[in-house]
Amino acid sequence: MLREGYENARVEDIAPRARVTKPSFYRYFSDRKDVLLETQQTATWCILERCEEAYFSVEPWPERVWRCLATLLATIARNPAMAHASVVACYAAGHAAIREAEGLSRSLARFLREGCCWRPEAQLLPPLCSRASAGAIFEIVRHCVATGDVGGLDRRLPQFTYIAIAPFTGAEEAIALVEELKAREG
Repeated sequence: MLREGYENARVEDIAPRARVTKPSFYRYFSDRKDVLLETQQTATWCILERCEEAYFSVEPWPERVWRCLATLLATIARNPAMAHASVVACYAAGHAAIREAEGLSRSLARFLREGCCWRPEAQLLPPLCSRASAGAIFEIVRHCVATGDVGGLDRRLPQFTYIAIAPFTGAEEAIALVEELKAREG
């Protein structure tokens, strides 16, 4: 389905590639949108499972964010077709697919929200702040996936970490923390 793009995908092409007959296909899916939604839900679960494990594997919070984002980017780089279905093709598949993609961004925002405890000033930030940071990160990811630049995503880890933590730590401390993480984590 991803070779042709969602808008050009046909069940007649999907079923043989999946090595199933059309009747077998229709036993599990009503149409190509169902295939995309199932792919997207599986991808989201897989990504969140890995990111959550990475996030809770370390302390303090900025390092948690670094590890979570590193895992996100590595998962996307290893699975570009899955990433394409999750964050690009969804916009051609309608509201349910778009909501699923936005759910991934909202999940990242929940990890970022812990930054409100980083310093007193951060406690005054509205919840929208973590959602905006997550949204900015996912928009860059979406662009990279759409243009086929998933191999270069790992280079953006420092940038994404800065986007994620700066509202909570302040700009100067975010720069120092990212530089420290780059030196330590590589």
